[in-house]
Amino acid sequence: MHVPGSLQGQVSLYSHGLSGRIEAGPSFLDLSRLNASLSSQLYEPLTDDLFALGFGFHRIQRRTMVGGSLYNYLVSRSTRNNQIAITGYHYFTLRAGWLLSSSASRWKVYPTVGLGAGLLRFQAKPSSEPVPVSYWTGGPVTEVAFHASRLSGLSPEQGYFLELGVSAGYLSTFENTWILRNFGQDESGLPASPRGLFVRFTLGMGRWQAQP
Repeated sequence: MHVPGSLQGQVSLYSHGLSGRIEAGPSFLDLSRLNASLSSQLYEPLTDDLFALGFGFHRIQRRTMVGGSLYNYLVSRSTRNNQIAITGYHYFTLRAGWLLSSSASRWKVYPTVGLGAGLLRFQAKPSSEPVPVSYWTGGPVTEVAFHASRLSGLSPEQGYFLELGVSAGYLSTFENTWILRNFGQDESGLPASPRGLFVRFTLGMGRWQAQP
């Protein structure tokens, strides 16, 4: 974390801080099975690069990082011949990680692993129907990611800082979860899990404390 000059020589690795932040960026999900079913029913395939917007927090204590995020994927929508398909993913994760950079540094670099759960609302409107029909599914999610951020002092006397950063990782799910039932011709259901790579850009604010 960024440390004022008067404290630079006093701060040890026992510095710690708490930050809240906005997170946004693209996710490249594997929707191939769902799109194959849509195409067979003359729907336009959905784009697999969904934009996500979320809110998160993390706390660094010594070299341990714990935190979490809540995400909402902005809607992916397709339209063809008055047939409409819409997806909307929502999920949260709890994370734990290990700080690789010095806790007295304004740069924070750390890998994390995460576990959470979420929901998918899928809507489809055949040309014969006046309004879309909603289908719901969900399940657990897992996540591995690498984060890098830079802290800049807002109010050094009180320890407040701004955080700008970027994260990249992979989101996955367990087998036989996130199955979309009652849509399409596959009686066993369609996998619609949010699996794929993601990138997040973060803007946050927090407060640090230091132990001499």
